[in-house]
Amino acid sequence: MRASLEREVLDILRSAVRPLPVREVLERVNARRGSPLAYTTVMTVLRRLTDKDAAVRHDDDGRHVYRATADSEAELAVRRVVAEHGDAALASFLRLLAADPALREQAHASAARRPDVAERRGPTGRPRLWTDVYFGPPQPVAGDEDGDDWTRWVAG
Repeated sequence: MRASLEREVLDILRSAVRPLPVREVLERVNARRGSPLAYTTVMTVLRRLTDKDAAVRHDDDGRHVYRATADSEAELAVRRVVAEHGDAALASFLRLLAADPALREQAHASAARRPDVAERRGPTGRPRLWTDVYFGPPQPVAGDEDGDDWTRWVAG
């Protein structure tokens, strides 16, 4: 039950447009349930989520408010791996991408779906993605002189 309640609370925090106090999280949780939970139960869940770095607590005019630290379970998992293994995890990830063209294309396509990518476009109008910068464009594009080929950076 604890894991499903933690997921439920995280979903509420993720969908909120602002950090929420315990009372408001409690109201939203109880609106979804048949039998209401106690204030202390939700407070304990929020404390556990904060301990796991899945949520963060701030003070807002003398009351504690909470917000999710990641948009998804996948993002939380990546953060945990990087926190535990540091640069070695990032280097391993980049080696995997470099060795596997299909995985590299999947990463490129995933990055292109992000809404914030539309803000970063090169002179040719193509989105400037981190995969372009690190690995170069997935396919050569005529006239693309954005300087996104990472090998030029490494070669100096």
